Amino acid sequence: MDFKIVFIDDNMSEKEPFVQNIRKHYKDADCNHVFQNPDKGLEYVLENLNSKMIVFIDWNFSGHHKKGIDLLKDIVPMPHFVLFRRGGAVGAGYSYENQK
Repeated sequence: MDFKIVFIDDNMSEKEPFVQNIRKHYKDADCNHVFQNPDKGLEYVLENLNSKMIVFIDWNFSGHHKKGIDLLKDIVPMPHFVLFRRGGAVGAGYSYENQK
């Protein structure tokens, strides 16, 4: 796989049409990382900073003390992140190779 696509959203599963559509159009991507728990998703992202990845983060996690912006604050200090927002989701991409 060329890069990873990570989804952190308490209302999303691997069967979600959005995930399936991304998987269909980006065959070179590893799209098998869907986290409903924001802490687990953040942990995965921070443990895999040496990988190229795009991260979609939900804006509001129901019944959880963290919001999407809280996750971004933990991730954004990392170099070479690009942030974008569409609708209620925020996306971030990171490439370790850009540090060289």
